[in-house]
Amino acid sequence: MDRLSNVLPKLLVLVVPVVILTQAPLASAGSLSIEPIREELSLKAGQSIENQLIVRNSTDKPISVSLEAESFSVINESYDYSFSKAEDLKSWVRFNETSAPLAGKGSHLFTYTVSAPQNAEPGGKYIAIFSTTDNESSAAITSLERAGTLLYITIPGGITKQGNVVDVTVAPLNARRQTSAKGRIRNTGSTHFKSRITTEVHTVFGGFVSRSQGEHLLLPNTVRSVDEPVILGKFPGPYRVKVTIGLGDSPAYSITKWAWYLPIVPTVFLAIVCVILAKQLARWIHKSQKS
Repeated sequence: MDRLSNVLPKLLVLVVPVVILTQAPLASAGSLSIEPIREELSLKAGQSIENQLIVRNSTDKPISVSLEAESFSVINESYDYSFSKAEDLKSWVRFNETSAPLAGKGSHLFTYTVSAPQNAEPGGKYIAIFSTTDNESSAAITSLERAGTLLYITIPGGITKQGNVVDVTVAPLNARRQTSAKGRIRNTGSTHFKSRITTEVHTVFGGFVSRSQGEHLLLPNTVRSVDEPVILGKFPGPYRVKVTIGLGDSPAYSITKWAWYLPIVPTVFLAIVCVILAKQLARWIHKSQKS
């Protein structure tokens, strides 16, 4: 979810409690954090690079943490994440050390190597590195807490960054100035790309009102639902909303929608006035016909 990634992926810090007939918690939630939360890497087949991450303990109690790698993907248009322990990850990620103690309020710098196998095909590879607490447990409860960083890896070659827009909607009637442009974007390419979404609002006569912009990262062969703020003018009435969506190497998509700003109190007042005027006009016409 920056708007950037609107930004960002929904996984910043992942806390996973595993409870078995719980009687009392053994660890507080949110004790782990990790930096960076996301890395974008480009590796040729057979190439390796060394990377680092920092794990922090926000509690006063010492803990022990361990590292592991999992593949990740998304399972719906809201971009909820799914993780799996694929066998091929051993050839992609190698840790210099897989565990370390953390003092209270302490941190540890881990070094790891990311390698693209010689037979890696051009496209995207998506790996999550989790730091997991090694907490005490009892027969009644086991507590597990994880913080993750996401690796977006591109293997260059005959890759494509292409997409299309499934649909775009803007609410035609709005009681408030702030609404949103909602879109569904499909990545039809072989690797991820960032889609930049821009909304511009103008009056009926072309006067500039507002502009908003954000970025959303799309994984290949997925559809992502996104929205970008739309700020209408101060005065009630119709406004032109231009929505422009970047689609990687494909041409950007643009569409113009009409949105009415109709605040409740002024609109009700105007409606009453119109009804009164309509009645007065009807009486005047009726009298004119009689005379």
